[in-house]
Amino acid sequence: MPTKKHTKRRHHFRIPIGDWSGDGHEKCEYFDASAAKPIGDVREAWFAAKEKLPELAPDTFCDEYEEGSLPEAVGANLRAAGCPLPESDGWGPDAMAAVVVWFLNQGDHDLDVRLEASPSVPSLAFYGCDEQGRESSFIGYGLFS
Repeated sequence: MPTKKHTKRRHHFRIPIGDWSGDGHEKCEYFDASAAKPIGDVREAWFAAKEKLPELAPDTFCDEYEEGSLPEAVGANLRAAGCPLPESDGWGPDAMAAVVVWFLNQGDHDLDVRLEASPSVPSLAFYGCDEQGRESSFIGYGLFS
């Protein structure tokens, strides 16, 4: 009798790059992703990574309107930390989404976040405050001009 192959369940979510709330320039691209843990753990990994690597947090660069390029020093620091970055001319929402995936995995190495197409799913960003009083911020707001 054939054995049943067990696959671990992946939890799908969306990563918004740009103005996900629609209260600014209203431009946003969404990237489908999955993780080995549910969205609550993904969000916890975000905040853990922000504590661990505050200078590399994706919501701290390209965060002003028309700030559409990766600051050279940030790029150098990301590369030094092991973040895979595209060539200098390849910066945009796709590259920012890849940085977010890398960053989330720094917050929880067991999270195993990956970019991959999926059905309708929850977003990394959220309105208001979570249970600990933390707010979700914009990632890549300045990439859209």
